[in-house]
Amino acid sequence: MGGRNRIDATVIEEVDDRLIEWATAVAPDAGVVLSAPGAIGDQVEIALYMHSLSYELPSSTWDRPPHQLWARYLVTVAARDPRDEHRILGDLLVAALEEGDFVVESEPWAPAQWQAIGSPPRPCFGIAQLVRVPRPLDTAKPVLHELEVEGTAPVDVRGMVVGPDDVPLVDVRVELASGGRATRTDSRGRFRLAAVPPTTGERQLVLTTKGRRISVAAASDAPDPLIIRVDPPGG
Repeated sequence: MGGRNRIDATVIEEVDDRLIEWATAVAPDAGVVLSAPGAIGDQVEIALYMHSLSYELPSSTWDRPPHQLWARYLVTVAARDPRDEHRILGDLLVAALEEGDFVVESEPWAPAQWQAIGSPPRPCFGIAQLVRVPRPLDTAKPVLHELEVEGTAPVDVRGMVVGPDDVPLVDVRVELASGGRATRTDSRGRFRLAAVPPTTGERQLVLTTKGRRISVAAASDAPDPLIIRVDPPGG
């Protein structure tokens, strides 16, 4: 049990480390902390506060599908000069929108939420990151014959989801129907499913947007990036 807890913690720590690296690349001169927004000091400070960790039901096609967790962070900047604070926060928001696997959440926080973390309200936005925690099988089946390794490497499936007049659709969930891979479209409607097993036939994708689930069949030789057009309900 203790070993599994350490594995889970390592997965979350990897997300923390990635966000720190991302924020530092955007604002190299600022300090970065993984805590609730603090008081304004002499140094510009970026606070990446994980305020929630929620569970998402994974696909059931695997024997033991990985746990899927959504880690949600509040992003704020503290600086003595409000202009520096606004500029850096704007740079962070634009950089987050360019990240293919970040989901940017811009809904304002309620006064009660700020009070709960002991901070006065300030400009902010949110980042949601999908985290997968592997669940290895408890016992391995015996190998009854010599292992044969085929020379096929996984591929990245990239594409764009658009609506009428080729308008990009944002925050559409794109999932590999066979399970194990899922992401969401960015501000330009783009998505990337990394390390997908190769296939010689059609690859089935499932799109979820505004309560609709849409199945899409993409041929293995389809153009890269793949363009998926979604019609409005009833269209």
